[in-house]
Amino acid sequence: MLDFFQQDKNDRFFNINQNIYNGKPITIMTWNFSYAYGVGSAGLNYYQKTKYHFIEALDNAVKLIKENKVDIVLLQEIDFFCKKTHFIDQLEYMALKLGFNFAYGTSWKSPYVPFPVLSPEDHFGKTFAGSGVLSRFPIESNKIKLLPKPKENFKVYNLFYPYRYIQKTTIKLGESKLTVGNIHLEAFKIKTRKKQTDILVNYIAKNDIDVFGGDLNTVPLSARKRDKFKDYETDTYVGDDTLSRFYQLNYNELCSEDEYQKSESQWFTFPSNHPDRRLDYIFYRGDLRLQKSEILNSKISDHLPVLAKFKF
Repeated sequence: MLDFFQQDKNDRFFNINQNIYNGKPITIMTWNFSYAYGVGSAGLNYYQKTKYHFIEALDNAVKLIKENKVDIVLLQEIDFFCKKTHFIDQLEYMALKLGFNFAYGTSWKSPYVPFPVLSPEDHFGKTFAGSGVLSRFPIESNKIKLLPKPKENFKVYNLFYPYRYIQKTTIKLGESKLTVGNIHLEAFKIKTRKKQTDILVNYIAKNDIDVFGGDLNTVPLSARKRDKFKDYETDTYVGDDTLSRFYQLNYNELCSEDEYQKSESQWFTFPSNHPDRRLDYIFYRGDLRLQKSEILNSKISDHLPVLAKFKF
């Protein structure tokens, strides 16, 4: 294993195959992976799980990706070199098992994270984590843009708080290219999430991104329930119009607001043990034609993976 904690390159990518695109439909997945911990990866009842737990979870994730014949995976919350996940490079582990190419987006780097505060034996400790892209096809370029942290947080708290981001990765599909955006937005501060979204909308418009997706940490505009969620009583999306900003772009989303109102629960992605809201999305444009979309059932993370099959 490479000790990535000793390196300061946020945009590393590795090609371990040179698969040539065969013209068939492409399946893209977005998945907030919650470090393969499952429900409670950063909650009040957090405790450190065994190395066996994470190996089993990673193997099950590889199996899920294979079974669904996924070509490109956008991962958020994945560990590269962390005490809390026994220093397993989760992105590299899955890439090698799949035979996929892979690209890193470093958004959380700290020599020591003192969380949970009241349980020193379970402290996250050394942390090197962020986002990752897995690709069946060769990766040509990779870059991460970090977004502002919440100003409402104490300065000391922000020292240990992860950045949110967009990871832009260009993938070779024969003579063509597909540029994907892997996104994770602020979870708790609506004002910061809006600011991050305004930055992203401008970035996406200027960077020729074909498809983007990830954990936007917001519910659809037409969501019936916006607060007082079971087990997450402090979560609220009241007054949050994050999605309206993305709708200003010339992109399609897997599920329109009208369709969402007709079958709301079918699109819920969080939490995985009793889904009650949608937080994860995929937007696409141009030559991509949607053939199929699906929310997969899995307890590997606290989010459910979102799948989209496109004709390119």
